[in-house]
Amino acid sequence: MSVDTEIQGTPSSIESAAAWLRTSPAAKLEAAADTCHAVRATTQRSWEGVAGDEFAGIMATASGATDVLERATREMARDLEGFASSLRRCQGDMADVRGTATAAGPTVSGFLVQHPGAGPIRPPDDVTGTPTEVAAHNDRVAAYNAHQDLGSFLAGAAAGAIDSLFENGPDVGAALEEGWEAIEDTGGAIADGVSGAIGAVGGWLS
Repeated sequence: MSVDTEIQGTPSSIESAAAWLRTSPAAKLEAAADTCHAVRATTQRSWEGVAGDEFAGIMATASGATDVLERATREMARDLEGFASSLRRCQGDMADVRGTATAAGPTVSGFLVQHPGAGPIRPPDDVTGTPTEVAAHNDRVAAYNAHQDLGSFLAGAAAGAIDSLFENGPDVGAALEEGWEAIEDTGGAIADGVSGAIGAVGGWLS
């Protein structure tokens, strides 16, 4: 059975996505939270009465929700970078497998390492004969063992690298799900804030 050593994915593209998350939405969310904090502080100093207190509370809720979303966005970026690192390492491991196979003899076509074939028949464990016959037997044993070791190495290395990627790598799916949950929560908080602001200002003006 041939061994497919291809692990699809482009680590640099994943890292670019992580960098974008950190430098664009996360940075803007941080600025938005800072603005909410500043507006709240200004409101508490200069807007007295029930309406002012309600509006300050709305800004506190909005800033808190925005802080949560910013942290979730940065966490997504860190997880994506971790996944990109694991992906790059495993792709490197697969390149090593192909190099070992090429040096050892099996045909390598692109990412596919062809099975080395059935190999020599297993020699008997013991042999008696002349020194020449014993030496020939030992050579056959060595060739048989080398063939078996090569097949085991190729299969084990491929499986081990893939297992490392998916077992030891970060749970990107969970990170994205948590990020979207934070987005939904923040959207709800902002909607509540808008409704509350309208109510507070309306009560102040009435």
